[in-house]
Amino acid sequence: MSKTSREAGSESRDTRRPDGGFTLLEVVVAIAILGAVLGTGLELLAISLRSAKTSGDYTQAVLLARWKLDEISLQELRAGANQGNFGGGYRWTAEVAQEGQDDEGLPVRLFKLRVKVSWVGKGGDKGVELVTLRGVKEETPSPERPGEAGGRSAARMGGAPLGAQRGPVR
Repeated sequence: MSKTSREAGSESRDTRRPDGGFTLLEVVVAIAILGAVLGTGLELLAISLRSAKTSGDYTQAVLLARWKLDEISLQELRAGANQGNFGGGYRWTAEVAQEGQDDEGLPVRLFKLRVKVSWVGKGGDKGVELVTLRGVKEETPSPERPGEAGGRSAARMGGAPLGAQRGPVR
C-alpha cells in the first residue's frame, strides 16, 4: 500500500529526539527550580547561624549571672545594690534585699538576691535575670564557745538555697 501525502508529512515532523537531549525550556525551568531551592537552603543556614549566636549569648549571660549569684552568696549579705562589667559587652546589676521578716524570735533571716546580666544584641538590649532566696542563720553566743559570733547580726552565707542541705550553716 502506498502512503498518502498526509502520512508522509507527519513522519518528517516526528517530535521524538533520537539523541535524548533537553529543550531550552526544560533547562531554564530546571535552573529556576535549582535556584529557588539553593536560595531557600542558604536562608535557612543563615537563620540557624543567627539562632546559634543568640543561644550562645543567652547561655553565656546565664552562666555569668549564676557565677555572680554564687559570689554574692559567699559574702556577708547586706541589703543594697551594685553593678559592674564582666567584659565582652556583658554588664551586671545585683540587688540584695531582706525579705519581710520583722519577728526577732526567728533564727533565720531571708534575703532575696537578684542578678541581671545584659548586653547589646541585634535589635537592642538583651538580658537575663536570676532571682533566688537565701536563708542566713542568726548566730547567738554559745555557752561552750564564749566570745564567738556574739554581736554579729547575720552569719556568712552558706550558699545553699532554702530547702537544700549542704551541711551546717555557719
